[in-house]
Amino acid sequence: MIYLRRNFFSSSSASTFFNLKNGRSTSLSCHTVPFCPTIAKHCQLNLFGNVIEICIFIFTSETFIPISKAPFYHVCVEVALLICIVWLVTHKAYVISDSTELTITEKEELIIEWKPDLLVPLPEQCHLPEPHGPMIDSALGKYVTIAGKEYLNFATQNFLGLATDSKIQDSAIVALHKYGVGACGPRGFYGTIDIHLDLEERLSEFMRCEEAVLYSYGFATISSAIPAYCKRGDVIFCDAGVNFAIQKGLQASRSRVEFFEHNNTRDLERLLKIQRRKDISACAVHSLCGWNPRKARVTRRFIVVEGIYLYYGDICPLVDLVSAMQQQVERLHLMIGILYFFFFFFFFFFVFAVEIEMEIQSAIVHRREHIIRCSWCWWTWCDGTFWCRCEDVIIIIIIINDVVVVHFDLKLVDQFFPCIYLFEIQLDDVDMISSTLENAVSSIGGFTCGRSFVVDHQRLSGAGYCFSASMPPLLAAAAIRSLDLMQDEPERFRQLRKNSHQLFTALKRLRKFKVDGQRGSPIFHLRAKLAHIKSDLLDQLISKAN
Repeated sequence: MIYLRRNFFSSSSASTFFNLKNGRSTSLSCHTVPFCPTIAKHCQLNLFGNVIEICIFIFTSETFIPISKAPFYHVCVEVALLICIVWLVTHKAYVISDSTELTITEKEELIIEWKPDLLVPLPEQCHLPEPHGPMIDSALGKYVTIAGKEYLNFATQNFLGLATDSKIQDSAIVALHKYGVGACGPRGFYGTIDIHLDLEERLSEFMRCEEAVLYSYGFATISSAIPAYCKRGDVIFCDAGVNFAIQKGLQASRSRVEFFEHNNTRDLERLLKIQRRKDISACAVHSLCGWNPRKARVTRRFIVVEGIYLYYGDICPLVDLVSAMQQQVERLHLMIGILYFFFFFFFFFFVFAVEIEMEIQSAIVHRREHIIRCSWCWWTWCDGTFWCRCEDVIIIIIIINDVVVVHFDLKLVDQFFPCIYLFEIQLDDVDMISSTLENAVSSIGGFTCGRSFVVDHQRLSGAGYCFSASMPPLLAAAAIRSLDLMQDEPERFRQLRKNSHQLFTALKRLRKFKVDGQRGSPIFHLRAKLAHIKSDLLDQLISKAN
């Protein structure tokens, strides 16, 4: 069966295809002119004959429009396309010419002579440290051995000296023989071992919370916990000096982040007032337009701070932050009574009031309780009705870099940790507390603790909990043993207090350096006051260390 196209050289859009077997035409357009029967007959007789004679007969037939009547540009395009088709059909495929193979000696010479170009040219005076620092020949503890010499380690975060404790090492060895090296799976699938549950229970008892969730990596703890609660449309008020793990958690949450100045409570109050005005204006617009004020934009507000700031070494002024909240509490308690009246007697009004009761008890010698209660729930007057919006409750997330700062002897704290009263609030009533096990506890991993209905949400929403392999059992055993030693040996805290006080006093005497930190914090940052001596001093320190 052969199909021929009518108007091959014509610009007309009408096309007719002819079945050469039965001589009938099948048209794709309403403008069709049937072929002469002689053409079909000739094609049938010479179907396998001379193709050139068939083409000449067809193109010279009376039924075809003469080429002279077609536009010149159309003829040129058709001819060019025909030439291209003929060239593609007749042209041979591209064949790579056989090249002479190099010998092994020539290849080695080319490799030796080849020098890659630098992506970025180096400056004339470049003060870069060596790619490999000093090689340490011993375990990372209080002292380290470098090139056969023993040095005092100031860069460690082993505050309590538990990293090299033989009791912890023995516990890890026993767990290694019992469970093996790894758990081989996430917690939600087949990576949960009984020692993981024991550590979570031990942490909840140690922190006096209802429940604790264990993570296998300290960095993934807070970076997974924040996006588990904060979503798009929420507002997070965060300190500008938080560490990198918190910053990644803020980015993953996709919430609107408002940074306030480092340890500046007044700047935080300013941002809270601005957000409050936005919410009130949104509610007022709904009321003026005749809409339901309850359908105003939902805005949940979160405050994220650190207990001890890793990049600065100072402690969060939680006392000032809570005192600013207490000013609102005195007004709000009066309004809550009125709102409860509307709720119980008319049943058309929804009230949601959340009281964040924060209390931490010292767990070593004395057990004094300092309860700080704060209720963040503001009211607005819209459309002649008091409205208390549950979306405006501020939830505090306290991030403590170390468990050590929570438990101290209060008699010693008055001199060494005067701001430990920041944490003298009940942990069971805090929405979420995140901590790491990689500093004072001398293990690997992290945890979050709080109320069960809050913390349990992370078991399905925390990315680091759901998709990461669980903590190795030997590290969980080491963490449990570390918690036992922290409670059984309180003299470690006294020695830490003494060392930190002496070091802070000595560093303050330096004239060319500035100490970033706070008396009572185990973390200090020593910075050069003059910028031009930083690189030279770094080179000198590296040369002396080597």
